[in-house]
Amino acid sequence: TQDHWDSAHAVANMRLDTPEAPEPEPVGEHCERIVRFEDFGVWQARLNDGERINLPEDIPYAVAFCISGEVHLGVPGNGLRLQAEEAALIPAASVGSDIRSEPDCLLLLAAPGL
Repeated sequence: TQDHWDSAHAVANMRLDTPEAPEPEPVGEHCERIVRFEDFGVWQARLNDGERINLPEDIPYAVAFCISGEVHLGVPGNGLRLQAEEAALIPAASVGSDIRSEPDCLLLLAAPGL
């Protein structure tokens, strides 16, 4: 699409193979790091009914994405419930709050510093 591009050279040097996915890194009970970029990381949490986790309190915020099941974010009775395929921002003021499954759930958590 650009006159100065050497498309033949680019095609000859393309890599179409998929790199091997790294092994998840355990980061705590029920959690493993599945991605670590320079600016942020992603944890995967598999929680059975009633199990809880907490994020490190020094992160500025997080994004939670419920893959399956249900998860409750925050203080019981004053938090947010996510069902499968729902996501929410966890602001800094709520980072240390409980993350609890109700029932079993698979959850992704992304944040700077994870």
